[in-house]
Amino acid sequence: MFAALSGDQSSLHTSQSFARRSVYRQRTVHGMLPVLFLPTLECLESADRNGSHIAKISAEFLQPVFLEDRLTLSVEYPGDGVRSGKSVDFYIAKSDPHRIVTQGRFTIRDRDPALAPVVPVVSESYPAHKGLIVGPLAENSTKFSQVERGTREAISFAIGREQIDRYCALLSEGLMDYSDRLKDAMQGFRSFHLNLLSASVLSTVIGMRLPGRFATFLAFSIDFQSQMQLNHLYKLASRVRFVSKSTNILVQDVSIFSAVGSSEREACRGTANVRVSPPPTRMPTMKEVAESTRSLGIEGKVALVTGASRGIGEVIAKYLSFQGCRVIVNFKSSVEDADNVVLDIKSRGGDATAIAADVSDPEAVSQMISAIEKDGSAVDILVNNAVGDARAVAFLELEWDSLQQEIDVTVRGAFNACQAVLPGMVRKGGGKIISLSSVFSEVPPPNQAKYVTAKSALTGLTRSLAVEFAPDNIQVNLVVPSIVETDLSSGVPKISLDRMRGGTPMKRHANPIDVAKAVGFLASDLSSFTTGQKIMVTGGNAPLL
Repeated sequence: MFAALSGDQSSLHTSQSFARRSVYRQRTVHGMLPVLFLPTLECLESADRNGSHIAKISAEFLQPVFLEDRLTLSVEYPGDGVRSGKSVDFYIAKSDPHRIVTQGRFTIRDRDPALAPVVPVVSESYPAHKGLIVGPLAENSTKFSQVERGTREAISFAIGREQIDRYCALLSEGLMDYSDRLKDAMQGFRSFHLNLLSASVLSTVIGMRLPGRFATFLAFSIDFQSQMQLNHLYKLASRVRFVSKSTNILVQDVSIFSAVGSSEREACRGTANVRVSPPPTRMPTMKEVAESTRSLGIEGKVALVTGASRGIGEVIAKYLSFQGCRVIVNFKSSVEDADNVVLDIKSRGGDATAIAADVSDPEAVSQMISAIEKDGSAVDILVNNAVGDARAVAFLELEWDSLQQEIDVTVRGAFNACQAVLPGMVRKGGGKIISLSSVFSEVPPPNQAKYVTAKSALTGLTRSLAVEFAPDNIQVNLVVPSIVETDLSSGVPKISLDRMRGGTPMKRHANPIDVAKAVGFLASDLSSFTTGQKIMVTGGNAPLL
């Protein structure tokens, strides 16, 4: 409803395929959407009856909000209530557990009695519209390197009765607990609606135009010179004032002008802070994989790669296919991504099949193995690649449920897959199991307890299975890369990535093909006497073994 009303159809909010390749790994809620619920606060009713409007508003978006998050909106205001000219602090928090995701401040001002009466001009000046935005609006894909100081963007918008009605419907839909009295008070035109809806257009200019789909809205501040008016055509103009190359943050000056009449009149001005994320990392194609490899003598083997619809798993699947393996591309939810990997493999004459299965679910894994073995085949090579995420979380903010989710995917997923394929490997007289770990489990960075704990447990599982199944000619090993530039590492600040690259003896990060080659070695007969080991793919970084 907010995307339709505001026109902010940014892919980060509306496309699951795009969002899952971002640092957030899922669609996020528009930062401005929870802020629009300010008029539902009971403390503003008396101010609203006086025709007051929001004169200033600012906010910082501290944490991302995801679909289905339950939020609480609260305010702190002077004991004599909300009065004209006084600032009020507001907070938006996730309800369980309590964690502030947005904090801000607003100031109200009594309506100017000298303000000219509203003159309806919408139908005469431009075509009728259902959302706020007037005219076509395409999504930009501007990269950080393409933005310079002075870069400008502008969009036109207007607020009519239909937009007010849609706003009220949005508020009613979003509130989880409210009285009939409060519900009735929300209906129809209210003075607060116009300025808040105008402020929400910031979300649109940032998410759609400057910079567009790679934007993360961090903060804003707006000072209204006057009450916005109904049925007037406005233009929101944005200009980049500051560019931080070390943090990929832009500071934009914004202004809203009345576009009615012979001359433009500034209605408000402010600033907006935006982080520009790098585009999703492009994985090497089958042609690129082919150019970087040689045959390893594993033609005709059946290789199952978990979590192979993107990132390192995707490249491993392509690499093993080029070596002649029949590849099973396991994925959890993204059919489109998995199908694209299969199509790329088949375009080079490879044999690949995509099979959906949540590896943390033993029943789902069992069904996947049954599907693979229905023609008498058995898995020869298992690559445990599925992982949750590597988003940094301070330990004191880490919840056990979040850690458990990471363990379920990384450790339980490998456990389930190994239990499902080992009987077939034993019957066949041998097999290869390769799990993907991380140098973080050897040299832990700050705020990565969740990721490090799961990967460390995977080391214990690998060592135990290597010893237990060595008599069955089954080799179980780990590939341990340093940081690899994929979607999983996109949340690491650029300045940190540059520092780590400079500190690596080889002066570069590992790439997915480097990792795939190590997996290929452990999957081949070249490693027939190598089990329970770690293959370090670190470019000379510690630990040195």
